[in-house]
Amino acid sequence: MHPYLFQIGATKVETYGVVVLVSYAIMVAFAARLARGEGLLGARFAWAVAWATAGTFVGGRIAYVLVNLDWIMSRPSVAMAIWEGGIVSVGGIAGMHAGAAIYGLYARLPFGRILDIAGISGALSMTLGRFACFFAGCDYGRSAPDLPWAIVFTDSDSLVPPELLGVPLHPVQLYLVGVNLLAFLTGLAVYRLREKAGSAFGATAMAYSVARFAVEFFRGDVDRGIWFDGLVSTAQVVNVAWFAIGAVALVTAGRGVWTRGESEHE
Repeated sequence: MHPYLFQIGATKVETYGVVVLVSYAIMVAFAARLARGEGLLGARFAWAVAWATAGTFVGGRIAYVLVNLDWIMSRPSVAMAIWEGGIVSVGGIAGMHAGAAIYGLYARLPFGRILDIAGISGALSMTLGRFACFFAGCDYGRSAPDLPWAIVFTDSDSLVPPELLGVPLHPVQLYLVGVNLLAFLTGLAVYRLREKAGSAFGATAMAYSVARFAVEFFRGDVDRGIWFDGLVSTAQVVNVAWFAIGAVALVTAGRGVWTRGESEHE
């Protein structure tokens, strides 16, 4: 739609990057608000954010390599070239939670609440961040000539392939906004009810994975990894695992590792 926000001389400022930065700032601010209620602000909260951020990049890049494995194998030097782009959202989400979890265990923070906050805040960030995909044209949908709400990309600078410019497509980017909004509201509702530690994380993960699995069938960018003779995408495989993790978290919430560190913050 609008891949570039504005231009200064010969330098074009991408809408994608600006939207992602804004969504990240909102995520940190919202996470801080939740953390304040848990008594978790300060240096350790800052470190938890740093670890979660690092995990996002590492997880997102690993997923990118797996999705594009054949191409990466032919050019191994680009595997770590993150500055050239290449972050897959499902890997980034998993990496963010992993980073927060690792630091939470190390610093003996309330483990369950740390993941609850990470899950809800991450879903909020992705809700806003998916608009970046909409403006850039990435993660585009399948052709849908008879769909009343189909969208048409016409800017040659967008990431939609030239052959699909001017073609009505499923607005998958906006579907994904809805997916993440559903996950955010579900997790926040459970969190506000003060359910057992870890339950908000589990609810967020399950809501996200089910909705995301369904939306994948409307995607048109088939170069993101297809498995089982083209039946499911890499994202769908990951979301099956993510659903299982969320279900385990929901069933075991308030027990075992989920309560680790809570007594030190009461």
